[in-house]
Amino acid sequence: LVVLEDGVITENEISALQTVALNLLDRPVDREELGELCAIAIDNKIQARNYVISVSRRWNKTQRTIALQAMFLGASAEGQLGARQIKLLSSLREILDLTEQEYEMAIEEALEWETV
Repeated sequence: LVVLEDGVITENEISALQTVALNLLDRPVDREELGELCAIAIDNKIQARNYVISVSRRWNKTQRTIALQAMFLGASAEGQLGARQIKLLSSLREILDLTEQEYEMAIEEALEWETV
């Protein structure tokens, strides 16, 4: 959902989402499946922040950390994070009830996903 925040999905973001899917689902996800999921989110006007607020209450610490990692990889797919992305990730850290140290550690671990 974080890759949909700007209304455009790039090749780098598609690649990042495929990396996330491979790490989380232990299977590849093709462009068609990603397209279907993105279309559903867009059609239903699902926003990352609101989605996380509604579903994360049931998540344990590990699930919240993994969710943040996945969202970070999507948000950072184009390289530098913009102000809007930084603000979104910061609010997600608060929603997910992660400390600054847990947040930083989660991001460092997420960067290792790209090398898998």
